[in-house]
Amino acid sequence: MASDLAQHEYLQALSGGELRIDFNMWHLHSHMKVNGANIIKLDLEVDNGVCHAIDKVLMPKMQAVDKQM
Repeated sequence: MASDLAQHEYLQALSGGELRIDFNMWHLHSHMKVNGANIIKLDLEVDNGVCHAIDKVLMPKMQAVDKQM
């Protein structure tokens, strides 16, 4: 739930990356953010847990590939 999410500053994504939770103004009913994306719908109950809708697509960091011949 959002109240649980607000207790963390960083969480680990399933892909291994890091998610930064920004909740500084949440107690004043402002938006919470994750990696700069606004959480626009909180606490959506789904079959396997809780989902939060955001307004951006989060992509894992890509590693550069060295193409030497």
